[in-house]
Amino acid sequence: MNTRWWRLLESAAGLLLFGVALTILHHELRAYHYHDVLAELRGLPRSRVWLAFALTVLNYAALTGYDRLAFAFIGNPLRYARIALASFIAYVFAHNVGLSFLGGSAVRFRLYSGWGLTTSEIAAVAGFNAITFWLGFLTLTGVALLSAPPPLPAAVHLPLASTRILGILCLALLAAYLAVIAVRRSPLRWRDWQLTPPGLRLALLQVGLSVLDWTLAASVLYALLPPLRGVPFIRFVGVYLLAQVAGIASTVPAGLGVFETVILVALGPLAPQSAILGSLLAYRVIYYLVPLIAGVGLLAGHELLERRPAITRLSRLVGRWAPEIIAPALTFTIFLGGVILLASGAVPAAHGRLSWLHDLLPLPVLEVSHFVGSLVGIALLILARGLQRRLDAAYLLATVLLGTGILTSLLKGFNYEEALILSLMLAALLPCRRYFYRRASLLDEPLTAPWVTAILFVLIGVGWLMLWSFKHVEYSHDLWWQFELSAHAPRSLRAAVGVLVLLAAYGTARLLRPARPEPTPPTTADLEQARAVVAASPATSAYLALLGDKLFLFNAARTGFVMYAVEGRSWVAMGDPVAAPAETRELVWEFHELSDRHGGWTVFYEVGARTCHSISTWG
Repeated sequence: MNTRWWRLLESAAGLLLFGVALTILHHELRAYHYHDVLAELRGLPRSRVWLAFALTVLNYAALTGYDRLAFAFIGNPLRYARIALASFIAYVFAHNVGLSFLGGSAVRFRLYSGWGLTTSEIAAVAGFNAITFWLGFLTLTGVALLSAPPPLPAAVHLPLASTRILGILCLALLAAYLAVIAVRRSPLRWRDWQLTPPGLRLALLQVGLSVLDWTLAASVLYALLPPLRGVPFIRFVGVYLLAQVAGIASTVPAGLGVFETVILVALGPLAPQSAILGSLLAYRVIYYLVPLIAGVGLLAGHELLERRPAITRLSRLVGRWAPEIIAPALTFTIFLGGVILLASGAVPAAHGRLSWLHDLLPLPVLEVSHFVGSLVGIALLILARGLQRRLDAAYLLATVLLGTGILTSLLKGFNYEEALILSLMLAALLPCRRYFYRRASLLDEPLTAPWVTAILFVLIGVGWLMLWSFKHVEYSHDLWWQFELSAHAPRSLRAAVGVLVLLAAYGTARLLRPARPEPTPPTTADLEQARAVVAASPATSAYLALLGDKLFLFNAARTGFVMYAVEGRSWVAMGDPVAAPAETRELVWEFHELSDRHGGWTVFYEVGARTCHSISTWG
């Protein structure tokens, strides 16, 4: 319960900080309109855009060096090509989802474990990367605050005469780390944790690589920004570091909104804010969205490679980890598709395209397409949870909804860019039918606090986007009944209500579904049923179920079960599910969900390869 309440508190704090950031952002942009920002975005010189793309490529190449240094530290000779592949995929999804080193570690575990690394080696790689990440931050922050401290807004009151003392503190921490590395040879221990020093040469490489990473990442945004009056690059780096740390601390995925707010507040007096926001939008696309599309395309490419006999060995290699990566990747992709459709429904359509489309289609088609597109968006957010849980119904509905979203994107305003992105998502989803095999109900899947928080983040962000886009439109009751080609605000208003009604209907259906029974000691009928299942099982270990000291989780047909016990927060299953091979995977999922609903840790003790494979596909 303590962990559950802590997660709820963390989610609430993230939502609060996100709301505060959007409030500040709204205040800073009060003098600008939505079309002003789009005009600045379209007006970005191509030379600056291409420079930002080139710096992004260099930055992601440098990020693969984190893992390369980590493998040198643990003494593992894994080839760089594999290291770079795992590192790129991990950082692409980590940057977009947030919690970079936690999420990156999960992806690395799936990939590296398939290439023979042990759990302790993967943990060492993740820990080494985290240290490398913060070493560069300390170095650049210290240098930036000492040489060119960024001006703080008047509203910020620090109990310091100068931020230079923070720079001295950062460099002191860096010096302390290097000093310990230089003189210490034995492992550092604290409680159950142990850290083996990497050696001074490797530590200096950590610092250099991390400084290069942070500098390149800041350079991507700097290349896109308009000229900043009297601001040297090192001072801008200090602002960028502050914005990134604020985004990480907020727990908002990718620091969205929080990062932009810090940049706008700090640099607003130095350049037109509409130009800064246009550059920030381009930065999000170039540094986050384009690499994400490349990562999804890489996974889809692996699916095609599996079917080419000329590379059979590579196919077998990919086949070991593809099921464990593709479903989580598609989950995030479908969630992103929902965000795109909701955001598109919250802003005015391009007038030129709308006029051209109006010559071909009647107004009711435009109105209905806009409304349905937003409903598809919220439905995709909900279905993403079902895809994460490998539900076949979620897969089928997602394909239908993506197709509907493509159609509505074209009919509501000829948003061909939006339709193209959704088409790529659909193309990546279609060949992956076999990874979504579970036949459980969508309403029965547990909706955890992080998922509810993620959906609320999207709704709050889209709501702010709609309010800011139409802030020049005064509200009146007549808006609800305006059906005109130029009535953008009424269309978005009606779509927003439709989204909230659909979400409320989904929540009500979940609340009204029958509650699952709590775990209880087995009855005489349960023991007799278990005895019949055990008698038909070829495994002698199945007879442990008849000792009378275990609880049972039967499948729906009561032809198989998991025997388990609860000790503290640990829900421990004894051995493989006692069931036919075809029923094993679903029983493993059901037991995991049962423990998950009670905030417990799922433990499987002495299981075989089939159960291990089912566990590895959770995501």
